[in-house]
Amino acid sequence: MVERSCEEDPGEPLEHSRLLGADNSEHCAEGKKAEKAIILLKIVILLLALGDDMLDSPMARITEAVICYRHYEMTDPSKLRMGRDDIGPGAIGGVEELHCKVNAVQAKLASLRGWQSLLDSIPGLLLAVPVGWAADQYGRKQFVLLALLGVFLQGAWPQFVTWFWQAFDLRAVWFSACSGFMAGGIDTANTLFFVMISDVASEARRAEVFVQLGALSMGALLVMPPMSAWLMRICSPWVPALIGALLKLAAVAVFHHCPETLSRAERERRAMVGAVRWQEPSKKSWLDKFHQSSRFLLNDWRITALIATFFGQAFLGRNRLLILQYLSKRYSISISDATLLMTARTITMFLLFMFILPYISKLMIYRQLVASAHHKDLYLAQASYVLWTVGWALLGLAPNEALAVASMGIAALGQGTTLLARSFLASLLQPHEVARAYSVVSMVEMIGSMLGAPALAAIFNLGLSWGRAWIGLPFIVIGLLSAVFTAVMFAVGLQRSEHGRREDI
Repeated sequence: MVERSCEEDPGEPLEHSRLLGADNSEHCAEGKKAEKAIILLKIVILLLALGDDMLDSPMARITEAVICYRHYEMTDPSKLRMGRDDIGPGAIGGVEELHCKVNAVQAKLASLRGWQSLLDSIPGLLLAVPVGWAADQYGRKQFVLLALLGVFLQGAWPQFVTWFWQAFDLRAVWFSACSGFMAGGIDTANTLFFVMISDVASEARRAEVFVQLGALSMGALLVMPPMSAWLMRICSPWVPALIGALLKLAAVAVFHHCPETLSRAERERRAMVGAVRWQEPSKKSWLDKFHQSSRFLLNDWRITALIATFFGQAFLGRNRLLILQYLSKRYSISISDATLLMTARTITMFLLFMFILPYISKLMIYRQLVASAHHKDLYLAQASYVLWTVGWALLGLAPNEALAVASMGIAALGQGTTLLARSFLASLLQPHEVARAYSVVSMVEMIGSMLGAPALAAIFNLGLSWGRAWIGLPFIVIGLLSAVFTAVMFAVGLQRSEHGRREDI
């Protein structure tokens, strides 16, 4: 089918041409609106990724500096390079960074960041469903804009507290979690970004746009941490920290110009349907509906087992700041140097998602090394879990920086476990069960992430108390628990009735 251009055909009769012209103009306007929305959403997501990756390391250093200065004020004032009257924002320069690697300082830093992660997760957990429902009824833009404003404030408040560190207890940074109640914060914003793109992108183009967004985020992770480390070295951690905050604020400003992707007619239709459903008497109790909708979890033990692995991945996997702190403490290096060491992990992840996994996937199918895409996803997920387990265990035991870099590279090669396991999970479900299963997975991941940060911080502190040889205890624990989930992944296979099934790719 050939699409009509946006210009009228002069050979058409006048009345017919006017009708077609009106329809065509409306179609062209919708197309331009969709293209504008996609472009602006890409820019917003890129700005957020740039801001986050620029911000993390310097804020870790600033927080460490404040804890360190207060520690030596109480225990050994001879380590102080200047008094409170002369020191600047964030206590930067008050104590040599090398002296800040003592156990007492690192334990407080780990606990502070661990509880911060838990508190940050609560608003998203509570508001994900109601905000999602409201966005379906009343439009996406207003909720995303509110969530983005909350994201900016969530990053700006710790900067305010540490800038005026002499006036605040450092635990006041935890109040930044309250900004997550502005429409759910970054968790809700990320979900609604993909919903907005799904509203305006054709089915054929949707996957392409999602891949481009992943590439933008990965590109930001490649570029910004080294740049942040360089700025920390040549000037002050405050420079990259404030640049990161401005990038997040720029994301809010850019999104303000993004058009609403849910049309007014669709909003009115959904509101009407919702009102009718609300007025209809329910024939089944909510409990009966819940049992019916979740029955698929009990029909096949493999589904429940696979969902449990997502909890483990979320519990163990979001540990970038802990890795940064571990490298800095274990090898007595600055946080900027630790940031540069982590670049090896980022490069490996970039190569994995952009080249290695796609190449191996195509090779396994085209060379007929597997019977179906289901087998391919299963085998790749199993291999990824093995690499993930070995990499983290080696990192916890690594005696030097070179082995630590190699260990992070091995662990990064297993970073595809979540995507591959999610794909394999879909192959075990009926089509009408996939959305429900993914909703359960999202909730499980959110809970796992919320609990994981303080738990790993507590394990890190325990390792510090046991002595230098046990500093890597969190990563040894991650390796051991990952081994359990690896065993689950190997136990979860295809049944005999599924082995002979081949599908076109």
